Amino acid sequence: MTENNITLRSDQRDHLSARREVSQGTRSALFAITLGVAALWASTVSAQNQKVEITPTLAYSFGSNFEIDDFDFGLIGLDVEDGDTAGLTLDFTISRSLQLELFYLTQDTDLELDTGFLDPGEPLGGLDLDYIHGGVLWQLNAGQIKPFLTLTGGITRIDAEIGGDSETRPSIGAGGGIKIFFTDHIGFRAEGRYLVTILDEDDDFDCCADYSDDNLTQGVVGVGLIIAF
Repeated sequence: MTENNITLRSDQRDHLSARREVSQGTRSALFAITLGVAALWASTVSAQNQKVEITPTLAYSFGSNFEIDDFDFGLIGLDVEDGDTAGLTLDFTISRSLQLELFYLTQDTDLELDTGFLDPGEPLGGLDLDYIHGGVLWQLNAGQIKPFLTLTGGITRIDAEIGGDSETRPSIGAGGGIKIFFTDHIGFRAEGRYLVTILDEDDDFDCCADYSDDNLTQGVVGVGLIIAF
């Protein structure tokens, strides 16, 4: 089995030889557009005397894997390397317990061939993931300490070195956490999210041939400083 895996990795590198530089300009533009739309929305909400919370976030993602059904090599398991992520969350207060939420998360990581539970993954190249979501957040307490649940949906931009152009797929997320406010304007937020990017088995994907009936899933835990106004 190990011998087959070694052969597969060598052939895989030859088969996916069209390697390119990841476009940082595209990601910067994507972040700028997201931030601009959020700032416009925040100014509108603030003008209506509704509370706005901005939370820069540092996080860690884990447990990311999926399978592809490649024409030449059959069913192949792929892993997204665990690692640091960064993001920005904006919450707009609608009522005492309900907020509208905009959520952006970006990760610069690597794609690996799954060679077994005890074996390190074989690197296949860099991978960028960008999530842009909108949704709702329910606060379970109106006091200084606010546990919450959140449900979001949007898109995931997937940009792999071993493929051609980046791909955009629909995604959904669910999570929860806690907010602790030290003053009316400053607080701390800790949260966990489960993100699912929907990969259609009937569509071609430039990164890795055809997907099987599988989805890209990620767990994310993070903390951030809340700035409220």
